[in-house]
Amino acid sequence: MSYPSPIHHPGIFTGNTIPPSNADNHCQKLKTQEKAIDSRDSLVKGLVLRLKPTESKSWIFCYSVPCPKRKWRERKKGLGSFKLGRDAAAGFTVNAARKEAERLKNGVRHHQADPVGDKRKLATEIRREKASNIFVNDLFERLTITLQNALYVHWQ
Repeated sequence: MSYPSPIHHPGIFTGNTIPPSNADNHCQKLKTQEKAIDSRDSLVKGLVLRLKPTESKSWIFCYSVPCPKRKWRERKKGLGSFKLGRDAAAGFTVNAARKEAERLKNGVRHHQADPVGDKRKLATEIRREKASNIFVNDLFERLTITLQNALYVHWQ
């Protein structure tokens, strides 16, 4: 039985791929349309630049993970917006997005990592921890009040 590559993107593409060289200028010149469109990167499989009708451009890393119910589950991890220039706070250039996608791809491929699933698990754990802390704090407050009432009754 053959399995698909864990790095892919089955979505609709414009047929417009991001070239290996002069990629920043190419991405800057891409025009948005009425619907969101995706452009694949020619060097990093799974890296997609999504152009939205609002004229925003964002990087997405697409991959698949094994799933017990179905054989594969498709995932999309947003990397950030596309920006031209060297300011890292402003967004990702093509080279920066490629490096981040390669890092994620290696984690998915070699360590069976699931960036989206791991983030969801972490958020669930944090919610549970907060809920248990509230429960413990509530019990402590109730115990304190009960002891204070018992001592008050005892000393009267």
